[in-house]
Amino acid sequence: MAERAFSHEKIQTIISFLPENCKIYGFDIGDFSNDGRSDVVLSVKASGYPSNTLQVFMLLNDGRSFLPVYRQFTRYFSLPIEIGFTIDQGVCYVTHKIADNHWRIDGWQVRRNCLQLVNSWETRLLNLKNNLFTLGYEYEDYFLQLREREAYFHRLGRKTYFENSYAVLPVYNKDRTLNPAVPREIVVDSAASICQGLSNWYGPDDLSYAIHAVYDSAFLTISISIQDDILVSIGEKDSVDRMELWFDVSGRRKLLFSPNGYAIRKKTDKGIFILGFTVDSSKSPYFFAEGKKLTQDQKEALTKARLRQWHDAMGRAHADLRIPMELFSAGKKKGKSGFGFVAAYHDVDQPDKPFRQTTLATSSNFESGNPSTFGKILFLEQGEWFGEFRDVLIHRLLNRLARIGVIVSGGSRP
Repeated sequence: MAERAFSHEKIQTIISFLPENCKIYGFDIGDFSNDGRSDVVLSVKASGYPSNTLQVFMLLNDGRSFLPVYRQFTRYFSLPIEIGFTIDQGVCYVTHKIADNHWRIDGWQVRRNCLQLVNSWETRLLNLKNNLFTLGYEYEDYFLQLREREAYFHRLGRKTYFENSYAVLPVYNKDRTLNPAVPREIVVDSAASICQGLSNWYGPDDLSYAIHAVYDSAFLTISISIQDDILVSIGEKDSVDRMELWFDVSGRRKLLFSPNGYAIRKKTDKGIFILGFTVDSSKSPYFFAEGKKLTQDQKEALTKARLRQWHDAMGRAHADLRIPMELFSAGKKKGKSGFGFVAAYHDVDQPDKPFRQTTLATSSNFESGNPSTFGKILFLEQGEWFGEFRDVLIHRLLNRLARIGVIVSGGSRP
């Protein structure tokens, strides 16, 4: 059971980390490290800083003392009360009003010696220039599950114009060492991911798969593990088990705005291509590009793509797909924006009835050739992550060095 009271000595360790001449504006106590101890989050306002700025601290209960693992300078819009927090079900939530009709909530949790941003929710009104209407926009990140959800809606909530939930595939350099707490693999094993043939799916043992990827200067390597109880590999392309990977490297938005309204990008257009393969180690993957305008370099790069397949002793199928980076160079975007991406596995258990196939995709609303239903792939460089991570062990080391009089600045991330 979490502590209900702290000793005077432990409270003094909290005070020792706060700036001088500060006033505490709010706090909460709870366990966001999931170790049975009560942690603390609080906000303070201190002299010498901008008048509309609060400092938010998260302090980890480290036994006999507290350990600061988070300090953020946050500006409020009108009143200090617009920055609030609560610790609930093992997560510390920080709420922040950024502007009128613009709010954000971030959820933090300690996992595997890392303070992680585990989810984030944001909502705002989009006041588009030269447009005769205003849209509401809502965005959610689930960093542990590698999923996002976005929605465009009527400003009064009367109608949702567009909504999609999808997986995000973070791709790190193959030579980069990551903390084990950093999620890297998409797991597709639930009914929510079925776009076709729900009645033919009986659970993860019937059909499920996992995807992770790495990149270097020459290739993107996507590794896929597939659990399919019945593999069908003989027949025409549309009547066999197959994996399809769709990419959108155009850099265009899912919604295209004009002065008179908006249009959802539903058609296969410039910069969209698909790579696919049959799930059979004796066959080469089939490749084809679907789109109006691929560059000549992209067309040539497709011919360099390679596939390696094998099956393990448990009957699971595995594939490594090596894709030249030239395919992404024309609209190269990294970090938060990324490229459009979706994986879709078509399961045909009855070759004589291909119309009864099950399609399990990384995007809940996936439709073939419809870029607005794609998810996302992120090429992350050194120092970039999908989410945020703060190494608790580094904070603990710095804290102990500071207490013995060694002055250390800076920090580290995984």
